[in-house]
Amino acid sequence: MFMNLMKKELRELLTLANILAIALFATMYAFLGQAVGNIEKEISKKPRVGIIKLDDGIYADMVYRIIEERAEILETPVNIEEALKKLLKENGAMLFVIPSGFSNNIEKGKSGTLKVFWLMKGTGMMDNIASEMGAEYWKQSKRNFPAI
Repeated sequence: MFMNLMKKELRELLTLANILAIALFATMYAFLGQAVGNIEKEISKKPRVGIIKLDDGIYADMVYRIIEERAEILETPVNIEEALKKLLKENGAMLFVIPSGFSNNIEKGKSGTLKVFWLMKGTGMMDNIASEMGAEYWKQSKRNFPAI
């Protein structure tokens, strides 16, 4: 009797609609697992950035070191337009410009200003990773130098 009841329940559960739903969910989970695996690989890479450092003061050096610890710094020309072109060719994520007088302004109690140029290539999940990392560097700099 137990076997007859079990066969009846299995027949009711194993309909074409239920089997298709199970297959669909299994496929979706496989794709999600693949996407998450790719994100982990991408996050482990340091973003490629350029820095134009026009200030030789102590605070400019500190900002440079903070960025250097967390990113791969690409050699860039001092001209902003040329630096942006080079970064685009070399898959750079952003360009930081530390202007002259940056450290001097902070020492005088004024705000130091950094320019940041984001090089956005797309709006997908993978394209946003470098931008998120750049935003994190900016937050770190703000914590270390509240005058920025």
